[in-house]
Amino acid sequence: DTPSQIKIVELYTKPETNAMIIVPTDKQALIEPIKKATELGIKVIVIDSGLDGNYHLSFIGTNNVEGGVLAAKHLAALINDQGKVMVLRTVQGSASTDQRAEGFVQEMKHHPNITVVADEYGGGSSGKSYHAAKKLLGEQTDLQGVFAVNESSTDGMLKALRELGLAQKVKFVGFDASDPLIDGLAKKDIDALVIQNPHQ
Repeated sequence: DTPSQIKIVELYTKPETNAMIIVPTDKQALIEPIKKATELGIKVIVIDSGLDGNYHLSFIGTNNVEGGVLAAKHLAALINDQGKVMVLRTVQGSASTDQRAEGFVQEMKHHPNITVVADEYGGGSSGKSYHAAKKLLGEQTDLQGVFAVNESSTDGMLKALRELGLAQKVKFVGFDASDPLIDGLAKKDIDALVIQNPHQ
């Protein structure tokens, strides 16, 4: 909810605030509010999802492009380096998840017998991702694999695959972990999850 996040940043952009730690929901929309905060002398640390511009003091996060590359390599191996795959993103402007999708798509260019037939945004919730995944899966025939870029898109894709009877038939690599996703992995409805290690 980018507008709400902007309001929260603006609420705490005042002289008595010394520092902010933020996970930006949108790499562009948060630039101006963060710029105003730093102009007041507030130190800003960005975590997990990047922010354009250089107004923040530091960025701490996963190499999300490499995460997408790992997902692509694993999915390519699962489908014997041939066939049709698709990507389910979350919301436009999310730096971390867009980087995962970009890493995936770039790596698939090194696999000439694999075609990325869809690369779509599903929405910022599991429910929206489920509806988008169901629509995409209905449009694509003879699909060998799917990649979902975060917890909510992976959860939505899992529900859609199960409902359409495609779980365990279409190879599925997701990103992030939650109890339902770990359960999906245990039941082999998900073939792999790319997991971050925030402590490291």
